[in-house]
Amino acid sequence: MELAENDELGAGNCSVVWNVADKAVVQPVTDIELPTSLDLLPIRRVGTYCDAPNTIAMFPAVRDGYVLMLTVESRLELAWLQHLACDPRVSGLYTQPCLLLWTHEEGKAWRVPDLAAVIDGRLVFFDVKHSVRLEEPWTQMAFKLTARSLADAGVPYEVLSEMSAQRAHNLQLLSRYRWWNPALAEATAAVRDARPHTAAGLIRIIADLQSSGKKLRDESAVLEPDALGVGQAVLFHLLATGQCSADLDAPLRVVTGLTWPEQADSGGAQ
Repeated sequence: MELAENDELGAGNCSVVWNVADKAVVQPVTDIELPTSLDLLPIRRVGTYCDAPNTIAMFPAVRDGYVLMLTVESRLELAWLQHLACDPRVSGLYTQPCLLLWTHEEGKAWRVPDLAAVIDGRLVFFDVKHSVRLEEPWTQMAFKLTARSLADAGVPYEVLSEMSAQRAHNLQLLSRYRWWNPALAEATAAVRDARPHTAAGLIRIIADLQSSGKKLRDESAVLEPDALGVGQAVLFHLLATGQCSADLDAPLRVVTGLTWPEQADSGGAQ
C-alpha cells in the first residue's frame, strides 16, 4: 500500500495477464492487446466458494458471432453490463477480463477490473462499486493506482457506481429484446424508416401497417397480435440494440420521446 501511495507503482512496472484457454498470456500494460481468440476466459471465477457473499448472475453476450454466458458478481455489475450492451459502439463485452500485476523489488500487487468493453474499436476497463465502498481507503488506493497506470499506458478506465432503480428496471426489461425477431422484420424496418418522435407515433405506424393488410407476424402464429403488443416488441428491440434512444431514468410509456442517431452525437439508450 505504501508503494502505491508513494507512486512507486505505475505503468512502468505493470503487466496484464489474460486467461487464454486456461493458459496465462502476459503483456506489458504499455503494449496491451486484447486476445482475439474465443478461448479468452475470465481471469477468475466469482463467488463460487461456500457461503460466498456475492450475488452471481449470468448474462448472454455475442462475441465473434457466438453467444457466450458472462458471469457477474452483483446486480449493479449486471445493470452496467446491460447498459453497455445497449450501446451500438460496443463490439465486445468481458467480465473479470484480466489481472493487473505490479512488480516491485519490495513486493507485488495485483487486482482484477470488473468489466471491459471494446468501444469504437478501443479497449476500455471498468470497475463497478457502490458509493459506500468508494469511501474505503483501500478501494480508493486501488482505483487510483489502476487509473494512473492505465492512463499512462493510454488505456481508458472508468469507475461506475449506482444508477437509478428505474434505469436498472428498464435495462433488465430491454435485455430480453436484444435478439432479432425475423417475424417483426417488416414492422421494424417501417419504424426505422419513419423515425417517430414518440412511442405513440411508433405504435401508430404499426397500426397503419396492420390496417393496410401487411403481415406483421409469423404465419404459424395462432393469434394476430395487436398494434400495442407489436409496437412494444419493436420499440424495446430498437432501444436494446441502440438503434434509437430514450430516457431510461423514466418509465417507458406511450408518451416516451425517441431520439434517432442523426439527432444525437452517439446512439444507444440514454
